[in-house]
Amino acid sequence: MRFIASISRMNDSDVVAGTLHSQVLDALGTAIVDEELTSADSLTIDDLEQRYSASRSVVRESIRVLESMGMVRARRRVGVEILPSTEWSSFDARLIHWRLASKNRAEQLRNLVELRRAVEPEAARLAAMRIGPAAAGELVGRAARVWAAGTSGNMEDFVTQDVEFHRLIMTESGNDMFGKLSSLIGEVISGRAAYGLMPHSHSPYGLQLHLDVANAIQSRNSAGAAQALLEIIDLTQEEIKKISEGELTGNDALAQH
Repeated sequence: MRFIASISRMNDSDVVAGTLHSQVLDALGTAIVDEELTSADSLTIDDLEQRYSASRSVVRESIRVLESMGMVRARRRVGVEILPSTEWSSFDARLIHWRLASKNRAEQLRNLVELRRAVEPEAARLAAMRIGPAAAGELVGRAARVWAAGTSGNMEDFVTQDVEFHRLIMTESGNDMFGKLSSLIGEVISGRAAYGLMPHSHSPYGLQLHLDVANAIQSRNSAGAAQALLEIIDLTQEEIKKISEGELTGNDALAQH
């Protein structure tokens, strides 16, 4: 109730300030990722105020967030230093979002798909060993909704259902560290759709694989679950490659919210 009450007390200026902070943070983060701003640039708070037409407090808060992500370092009497990408928090969902929106989108997608390949089949294997009956039933139902959305051609619904399907697998693995990676999986799926890197029409084979994963997990077939999940990721990798090379028609890019 305290949380609800605190929201009710927010005034318009609070909302505007939050929106401005998000806008400046996104703009600054994207500029760094796209190398519009580099370590060679000498930046001050005053420079950034003018660049983004924002107040000092909004710029300072954005810098604090970027510092926490390892992307910049603010030094007194020196200014804002942009750090090498090797220092960045690569698993931060905001950074992944900015990279997917950047000119290096293909590289980020490749990295994320490779991460999925290393992690998700094992998560499916563990889920088959540890999932409870209720969650297993939910997973099977979610796979059916993925199938329905994929066959209907409703891309937005497909993305929603697919993100939730893979999130369930990661969380039901029983490994908290895998569960924390579920947001990254969601970024891969959402990013593909947002930038036209999903097939215009989903293959029945790929949709069936989702049902195969869910049924294998429900029936405690850990090897079958891992193999079917691996085939989903291999298919994803192949689709991205073919769309990028013009061999396959991608979906109409979804508007990002």
